[in-house]
Amino acid sequence: ASTDNENTGGNLPTLRVEGTVTAPTTVTVSVTGGSASAGADYIFTSPQIITIPAGVYDGTTTTAIPISIVDDTVVETDETIVFSLNTPTGDAILAAPVAYTYTILDTDTTSLSVSDIEVGENIFGGQIFVTVTLDNEVSEGVQVSYSFTDGTATGGGIDYISSPGTLTFSGNTGEGLTIPVQIVNDGLAEISEDFSIELQVVSNSRVTLSQTTVTVTILNDDPNRISIADLTQSEGNSGNTAFNFTVSLEDGTQALQDISFNYSTTAGTADYQSDYQEIIQGSGFIASGESSTTIPVLVVGDGDLEPNETFIITLSNPIGAQITDGSAIGK
Repeated sequence: ASTDNENTGGNLPTLRVEGTVTAPTTVTVSVTGGSASAGADYIFTSPQIITIPAGVYDGTTTTAIPISIVDDTVVETDETIVFSLNTPTGDAILAAPVAYTYTILDTDTTSLSVSDIEVGENIFGGQIFVTVTLDNEVSEGVQVSYSFTDGTATGGGIDYISSPGTLTFSGNTGEGLTIPVQIVNDGLAEISEDFSIELQVVSNSRVTLSQTTVTVTILNDDPNRISIADLTQSEGNSGNTAFNFTVSLEDGTQALQDISFNYSTTAGTADYQSDYQEIIQGSGFIASGESSTTIPVLVVGDGDLEPNETFIITLSNPIGAQITDGSAIGK
């Protein structure tokens, strides 16, 4: 028996002759077994008659058997070819061994390709599919397990929904299987978030991954939203008292960028000349990363016995955000 790597194809079987051959003699070589396939794994016409020229042989001279090994790209198990000798003619008689096993050692490797992806939070259908592709054929198939790890995104239905599992490839070139992940569209303005998918080949050591960790980035597609809250406060008996109205981002989020806006006051039951200082157009600002700011309106205190009075403050012209509740009552 002998072996060699598929990409080398050497150390092939030969005929050895010992003794005197008085005239050209033939022997038939046939493939009688093995796991390799003719045409796909090796080239040999079976049965094939090999001619041994006349001469004196000392057992060290060899006669080639015309066989070649096919170097393919298929990842497969080692394969065998069993050759047998029969039907000698002339002076020849067969001596042991009359059967010979040649083993083709497979040296092929291949990879599974996958890439990081970015996806909008409001993706149609709410689901993404991460595709893993087999680059070359694997005769016995291959399995890849996958699991999930939070990054800045949180699983369990907060930012995404996932379940670990296993991809089972039948082994075809270009075969692609997908990992499903549900993306939660929460409507919150937030920074882009990410999580990772951990991959591992579990069934074939000669198949590798282009990357073992896939990063999925969920891109924010929701704008910041701001609102202003009503404020009830005592005016005091003299001087000016600042009524500080709070302008905040919804749901406790932080500004994704600098936010600016204008504001103005209008009278309710309060008089803009004697009860508070009118603001025709003020400017407000929330810095990126902050969640709120305050707007002061000066209210004039007095000692008069009078009912509660109101004025209105209104937001306008936002940049970097949308206004959801832009009007507040000061009382």
